[in-house]
Amino acid sequence: MKEFLAKHFKGDTIIWVVFVALIVVSTLEMFSASSMLVYDRRFHGTAFKPILSHMIFLGGGFFIAYLIHMVQPKKIFFWGGAIGYVVSILLLVVALAFGTAANGASRWIHVPGVGINLQPSEFAKISVVLLLSSLMGYFHRKKTVDDGLKYYMLILSVPAVLIMVENLSTFLLLAMVAALLFFVGGVSLKKMLAVAGGLAGILLGVLLLTLVESRIAPEKSGLKVEGVEQTSERTCVSFVTHRVGTWINRFKRHSGTDMTPEERMEAKYDVTSDDKVQTGHSHIAIANGKWFGRGIGNSIERDFIPQSFSDFIFAVIVEECGVLSILLVVLYLTLFYRACVIMNKSESYSNSFAVIGLSAMIVLQAFTHMSVVLGLIPVTGQPLPIISRGGTSILTTSCYFGIILALSRTVTEDKPVIEKVKPSSSKKAQSEEKKPKSADSGVVAELSV
Repeated sequence: MKEFLAKHFKGDTIIWVVFVALIVVSTLEMFSASSMLVYDRRFHGTAFKPILSHMIFLGGGFFIAYLIHMVQPKKIFFWGGAIGYVVSILLLVVALAFGTAANGASRWIHVPGVGINLQPSEFAKISVVLLLSSLMGYFHRKKTVDDGLKYYMLILSVPAVLIMVENLSTFLLLAMVAALLFFVGGVSLKKMLAVAGGLAGILLGVLLLTLVESRIAPEKSGLKVEGVEQTSERTCVSFVTHRVGTWINRFKRHSGTDMTPEERMEAKYDVTSDDKVQTGHSHIAIANGKWFGRGIGNSIERDFIPQSFSDFIFAVIVEECGVLSILLVVLYLTLFYRACVIMNKSESYSNSFAVIGLSAMIVLQAFTHMSVVLGLIPVTGQPLPIISRGGTSILTTSCYFGIILALSRTVTEDKPVIEKVKPSSSKKAQSEEKKPKSADSGVVAELSV
């Protein structure tokens, strides 16, 4: 059995264990958390259909990860980075223009005949990280990493703006991962602060534009104006700003800045209003978990949290498992730790940046989800990677794991490029024998050969 696994499952063993463990946790908890879906007309009142469809996506995700982990890094960077970047940009434009809207946001593309909705922003995150890592690896070898900053920003800006229009939380996740890559890659702090200032300026500009629009065309503005009925028509400005009102309202509800102390205290225990039902019952679920939880399958609050199977599934996990739910946090942290180990051992700069960027995307999304459930930040709609229900999320996160495992194979299988320096009578000879990371596999390196 051990020989079979070693032969067919390459790459980092611990990351494989984390991936399989997340799939097992997802299967167990989704069977419990999806109880409300039994009453959904799509499943015709059949108890096993929701979990069965979820398991099909999990199985498909595992199969995709297995296939990707056998692909050579150069092909991954070319198809996932260069080609994937162009395709994801086109899909983001299609989603904005003709996409399926839910909760006021057009983030999905319905695939007719298949019955699934694709979320282009999930694919865009992969392609951006891969292409950015490839370009940073190229400049590390040829010049200095600072010289490519304008190219990095060009790669980031187009998908970032298209994502921000409908999904601010995903935009912020992408920005944080890019900042981490800049930091790891050695971009000067001065230039990083300038980039951060530019991003803050863009957000501030969007807010000011929304305020101006609310005065000129209040019926089309993203901000609701008292006494003015909102229309579904969009201008060029409102196409960009129509979600700003949602961002502001979520922040106000979370912080209570527009409430008196008495109203804030009353809102703290409100679990009946539409904007409090999810957060209120998720806090009750966490309180019900106590130390050892109610046991898997025994959650009560799952029937009161509308998105218990996706945006708030961590609340169900805590209610059923208690403090043992901390093991889920350990799994995600283990993934990031192993990514750091692979980054340090890799002989390719592009591989190193891609591994750390993709793992950070998974971990930051997981912690964002948990922070929402715990009430630390406003509601964002970010699913718990692999655990939450959602076909696009599961498949794309499985692609993350497959790529990380494929890049880890270069560490476990390839012979090291850097060898120990043998004693030499000349310091010059010793310095010539020492070679930095040079076996780069990025798409930029491949195209420049």
